[in-house]
Amino acid sequence: MRTAKQTVRRGCLAIFALSLCCALVIGAIPALVTLTVDPYELLGERTRPAAVSELAEKDHYPLWKLARYRPGNHDTVILGDSRARALRDKYWHELGVTGAINLAYGGGTVPEIHATFNLIRNDPAIRNIVVGIQLRSLDERHKGGMNRVPEAVRLLGGPIEYLKNWSVAKTAFKVFKAENRQTLQMIGGFTPSLVTAASAAELGRTGKVPLQTLLSPDVCFACPLPQSAAPAGRRHYGRYAMVHLPRWRGTPGLWTRSYPSELAALYEPQIQPRALPVKIQRQVDRNGPADWRGFDISPLYWQHLEEIAAWGRQPGRTVIFVIPPTIAEMQATIHHHGLGALNIALRVELAKLGTVVDFDYPNMLTFEADNFSDAYHFRSPVARAIVGELAALLPTGDAVRRLAAKRRGILGCDGIGKTASRYDVSTEILMVDDKNCRNWSRRTL
Repeated sequence: MRTAKQTVRRGCLAIFALSLCCALVIGAIPALVTLTVDPYELLGERTRPAAVSELAEKDHYPLWKLARYRPGNHDTVILGDSRARALRDKYWHELGVTGAINLAYGGGTVPEIHATFNLIRNDPAIRNIVVGIQLRSLDERHKGGMNRVPEAVRLLGGPIEYLKNWSVAKTAFKVFKAENRQTLQMIGGFTPSLVTAASAAELGRTGKVPLQTLLSPDVCFACPLPQSAAPAGRRHYGRYAMVHLPRWRGTPGLWTRSYPSELAALYEPQIQPRALPVKIQRQVDRNGPADWRGFDISPLYWQHLEEIAAWGRQPGRTVIFVIPPTIAEMQATIHHHGLGALNIALRVELAKLGTVVDFDYPNMLTFEADNFSDAYHFRSPVARAIVGELAALLPTGDAVRRLAAKRRGILGCDGIGKTASRYDVSTEILMVDDKNCRNWSRRTL
């Protein structure tokens, strides 16, 4: 016969075992959801609408992109940030460059470009690398030097890491909800709501409500009001006030030379006041000054680009640096902050490393607001045109060049047209100004 103590002990053990089982089941739910949904399609191919797949891509760009990289299957790789990401795989494939893969990431940084390059540099199938780069990305404080590539590599290393990752599980829940929205809404319709409907009093027409009514407890219960009418202090960022233009600190020994005034004038937008879309104007007013506040070039980041260029100097390999277009008003913020000479120096120094295809200067493309979805990002027709010009410059074959020429629209980068002009930047560097596109390179002897 069991004693009372033994009965209590057995009961405690049963409760402990039940609690442990519940904890294990609850803890396994995220892994089970990841296993079932497989948001990054590492466990098998899934057929999903593009809008649903994009949820996973935006949650972890490197993981999504690198999951689709297959060593030995690609001859052309695109690296960079969201502007290089806009040069999508399908635009290259439409031209016949079927071995192209875009490994550029939204919000990408130079450390991520370099880390991705290190992953692919020994792939013998890769012959061409296109790197999207711009002056802003060369500051180590840009996005805090973020690098998501190592985590992506770790998650791709085995299913256990992938299944137990909480960030992946959250994405899996998000994808599951998007794929089963109607079913979940139907279930939600049968679930009793714990929140009662809100009722609001009609206060009258806008601008006609007395202040006493607005401040009554029924309308503004526990509203925090200022105790003093003193004006708020001017907002500062670091050592700069918003009313002052920040100054570039400079990098000792790097890019210290000056350039002729006629060359500088080619990159200085002559902006006339005009009405821009609200989003673009807001970015020009806020993001532009923030981009250049305390700007400083990173020698380490430049060394990363030099490594990529050295890879491209080997036989049978090509590296092209692309400076993507931004709207002219955003370009003007560079000059307003005293960085015009540095902006030109970027192109000169990049040209010493390899071919530079430059779209970011005052021209018909960058003055037309309809070509941009915001101040930084160009629309898909522009992206297709850029891909066509780059594909024609790469050693991709005559058929690709002929097809790119047929589709040529607002751009021309080959420098052989009647409108092309040549500028002797130095005894070493030549710049060819063509149709909304400039090509910087070393002089050929």
